[in-house]
Amino acid sequence: MCRYVCDAGPIRLDLFLSRRIPGVGRRAARRLCGLLSVFRCGAELSGDALRGGALKLMPGDELRFPSGYLPEPVSARVIGGLDLSSLLVFEDDSLLLFDKPRCMHSVPLSPLSDPTLADYSVTISPGCCWASYDPRDGGLLHRLDYYTSGFLIAAKNRDVWESMRRELFSGAIEKGYSALVDGVVCDGGYVSSPIYPGDSTSCRTDYRPVELIKSEVGQGSATLLEIDCALAKRHQIRRHMAEIGHPLVGDSRYGSLTSISDYLQELEDGFFLRADLITFSHPLSSERMSFELKF
Repeated sequence: MCRYVCDAGPIRLDLFLSRRIPGVGRRAARRLCGLLSVFRCGAELSGDALRGGALKLMPGDELRFPSGYLPEPVSARVIGGLDLSSLLVFEDDSLLLFDKPRCMHSVPLSPLSDPTLADYSVTISPGCCWASYDPRDGGLLHRLDYYTSGFLIAAKNRDVWESMRRELFSGAIEKGYSALVDGVVCDGGYVSSPIYPGDSTSCRTDYRPVELIKSEVGQGSATLLEIDCALAKRHQIRRHMAEIGHPLVGDSRYGSLTSISDYLQELEDGFFLRADLITFSHPLSSERMSFELKF
């Protein structure tokens, strides 16, 4: 017999299963609902809501599967063979700070997605699931692209999430990035322009060159930049660098004709963009906290 205990709620049965069982998406979770038994205060629940996955679980509800249908629950610190301690930079009672690796989605894009950072945050702290308005976000305050690595914050409860979202959108959370762009950038500067068509609000991206990097397979050159942009809307850095004629190396969507492996042979595809600096005020103590990752 395999058992899972709901440690918060209310939460839909199928959503709880997809969050707590590695490799199980929402569709698979609905199929599992016909196999399990749910007990509340010692009494077994039944009905169409249970079989369809719409049953609202409450704290303390126990889910029981017949032997052989599921593997026993994995360690709360290991999922999909990945040791979560390698991603976790900081943790306390209010929040988690992760170093997201490249080639990982921040949140699930489909019920059958590979494990995402949101899955990891909920595995470590189940309260992250309902900290954010959308449970799929796993309490994350913001997201990073699939090929972008670096800092992501997850809140452990709704009060912290709302407080830090206000801090984020006010620009009070400082974020810095490193990016490898096509060509030679001699001087620093900034770009200030809207990100989306029809948007009248300009966003600012400041950049400064750090190092010129020669191609390992040809005659090309690329520049490693330090970039500052507090809000960093979706694709802001990628769009703004392309706007000044220096798209991220390997970012074909925004006009790059080069490959990231020409400069960094350990990377096979995509681009190099790393969220390597973050400074914020702790939601409870108001202490100013700063973290930095090495290139």
